[in-house]
Amino acid sequence: MSAGCYVLAHFSDLEKLSLAAQELQTYADVTRWDAVEGHVQLVMNLRTTANGIPSGIMTLPGVSDLYVYEKLASVEGKDRDASMVYAYVFIEIEQGKRQAVADVLKAAPSVFSVEETEGGCDLVAVVQADNFEALDRFVKEQVNPIEGILRIKYNRVIDLLGL
Repeated sequence: MSAGCYVLAHFSDLEKLSLAAQELQTYADVTRWDAVEGHVQLVMNLRTTANGIPSGIMTLPGVSDLYVYEKLASVEGKDRDASMVYAYVFIEIEQGKRQAVADVLKAAPSVFSVEETEGGCDLVAVVQADNFEALDRFVKEQVNPIEGILRIKYNRVIDLLGL
């Protein structure tokens, strides 16, 4: 049973990103969205399942690719600290090692949240640090070496309002 989903959007036309962000504010099922840099430019957190994603989200202007990761369980929402920087880490894991990897991540002080997913990755972790250098170092030195991780995709959260 799904507890919501992540929708990741890759834009072929980055000038449409701000228009998409404005449109997302009209959807009640979008609990959070973040502009990111990495393999995609927008990460949306929805309370609906993949089958219930509003059609307007599926056809956002400028989007060339969408990726949907169904959440197997939802994490209670915590407020992010505005003085910290954040990144999403999308993790593929060896079969049978998801819980062990999740437990290691949940114990790390720089991990804000961990959610089990399916549909292209096994875990979505949100990590935090005082600055991007510390964040990059944490992912490289503490996340990458965890036994059972096959691949990660790392996307720094960009504060569009602060630009």
